[in-house]
Amino acid sequence: MRLFIGLLLGISLVLNFSAFGDKISAPPPLGKEYADVSQVLYHYLKEIFDNYHVLEVTTTNPDGARNGIKGAMLQLQTGGKIYHCENSDGSTAWVCVELTDTP
Repeated sequence: MRLFIGLLLGISLVLNFSAFGDKISAPPPLGKEYADVSQVLYHYLKEIFDNYHVLEVTTTNPDGARNGIKGAMLQLQTGGKIYHCENSDGSTAWVCVELTDTP
């Protein structure tokens, strides 16, 4: 049982953090045959899912036009410049800072 859980966690972490460059999906509910560990494993995988940040790249200014959760991040590329944006109020207010190349 521990070997199965260890393999499952190891494979999921390696694949999600190294092979995929996009958003990961939420963990599926586990079957009743693993009832003793399923809740612990599910909550652990859910924590990874909730706190895994991959910057989404957009070409339109999100401020005032895009909903988001507070603290959500994205990268804005427009007019030959790159900006790092974060949602500041859990609604449509985004704060963006221009990124520059520092030698």
